[in-house]
Amino acid sequence: MKNLNLTFFTILMILTLSCNEDAVVNQNFQSIEVAEYDYKVIYDWNQVILNIDIDAEGFRYGPSNRVLAYTGLAAYEGVVQGMPAFNSFDRYWKGFEIPEFDAQKEYCWPIVVNATYEYLLPKFFGNAQPDDLVLIVSTAKNINDKYRSIISDEVFKNSINWGKSVAESVWNYAQTDAIGHEQYLNPYKNYDWQQSFIKEGDWQPTYPNFELPIGGEWGSARTFGLKENDKICHHPLQYGTDSFGQCVEVVAQTPVYPNFDPNLDYNLLYSNDEFVGFTFGFGLRFLSIGNQALKIKNSNLSDAVYMNALLGLVTNDASVACWHSKYHFNIENPVTYIRSKIDADWIPAMFNPITKQKGITPSYPSYPSGHSTLHAAGSEVLSLIFGNTFMISDLSHAENPLLSDIRPMMSIRELALSYAWERNQLGIDLRRDIEEGFRFGTDISRKIIKLPWKKQ
Repeated sequence: MKNLNLTFFTILMILTLSCNEDAVVNQNFQSIEVAEYDYKVIYDWNQVILNIDIDAEGFRYGPSNRVLAYTGLAAYEGVVQGMPAFNSFDRYWKGFEIPEFDAQKEYCWPIVVNATYEYLLPKFFGNAQPDDLVLIVSTAKNINDKYRSIISDEVFKNSINWGKSVAESVWNYAQTDAIGHEQYLNPYKNYDWQQSFIKEGDWQPTYPNFELPIGGEWGSARTFGLKENDKICHHPLQYGTDSFGQCVEVVAQTPVYPNFDPNLDYNLLYSNDEFVGFTFGFGLRFLSIGNQALKIKNSNLSDAVYMNALLGLVTNDASVACWHSKYHFNIENPVTYIRSKIDADWIPAMFNPITKQKGITPSYPSYPSGHSTLHAAGSEVLSLIFGNTFMISDLSHAENPLLSDIRPMMSIRELALSYAWERNQLGIDLRRDIEEGFRFGTDISRKIIKLPWKKQ
């Protein structure tokens, strides 16, 4: 009798988990929840985003996180009806409306997710390289082919149509953000640094390239969980109060050219995420780490979709708030202060691995640190999903001989701190920039986490 019951139970499970049997196709969609699928469709699309971002001009300081926010939100809204513990955000934000869902139809959730990314990525990465567009098409086809043979024509059509309709609605909503929409096309627009230069210590074009400031209006782009006053971090100490001591600290620990090889220096291995054409940008660091965690944990699709949606909204809001605060306080970079008051010949340790130019500082105000803000925000999300004591070694660049440093860390937050403090050793950010950035990013993340994601 036990064997008979076991056989019956086994058959029942096969029918429930299979996406192609007629018995399953004819069931209401609620019998097949999103959590019954694996994470791989999200993993594959995250890899596509990371690859596209390498060569994406104008995305480094925030627009890449905007891509994460809207694509992650579209995938989430596409499948949330199959995630019984979660809420839809339909009409939660003014103008954000999702089409009416037909609960009488059957859907294959990975195909729905696939349709949202296939539709949205070419639109958000409007300047994508031809090879990137081919990658989008081939990834979508591979995922469709994987499930096409095990579901009915009707389920396939339902899933494609529903995913695309959700993506279209999300795209329409994204276009109503006058500042954020297509910001990448001209990240220098609508900001005059000379008008904002009022007193000593205000930001000015920085050695060695003296470029115009980037992302001057990004702080006014759309956020999803922040009020206007949430975009202002803690006020720094008055100019000069802590600048000298913290700049001396930077000078004392920064490697001096030409006495070190930046390709070999441990603290610089991940510093090159400022440069288009070399790696993906710093805003996507914890998307990469999250993808690695999904694989290690063999996560289900529900967890993967939630991770992407939450990570997207958190890092979007963190980038907007950080840049809002940067240009609100408008504090000069360490190199400007140091060369003026401490050592006229000093240069930061950052170098461009493509052009080989040395002594670079990014062209935007230093306070608070963008890397610290975004790394803290992203790590807070991943710690929530995978646990505060989840041990991981970042393998983002394991195949690149110049960036193959693998750091075993006791937690995701420890990994984030490691990356944040690199900026101090590089001479890019002062201690105050990093400490406040990390606090600020953590605070922002917790505000987004408190949105009504889950049913009470």
